[in-house]
Amino acid sequence: MCLAIDGGPDELNAIFQQWQAKGVTILREPHDAGFGPTFLAADPDGNRIRVAPQD
Repeated sequence: MCLAIDGGPDELNAIFQQWQAKGVTILREPHDAGFGPTFLAADPDGNRIRVAPQD
């Protein structure tokens, strides 16, 4: 699943910090994946959630 957010890298980093502070499982920290900044998290069932800016 991909969560497409409004905003750019600053918004992505803010969401990353919020999720990390709440104890969300982070599978990969923010990085540039070629299509832009992204990070990868997991929900309590282990489903992967990619967070990236909307095109």
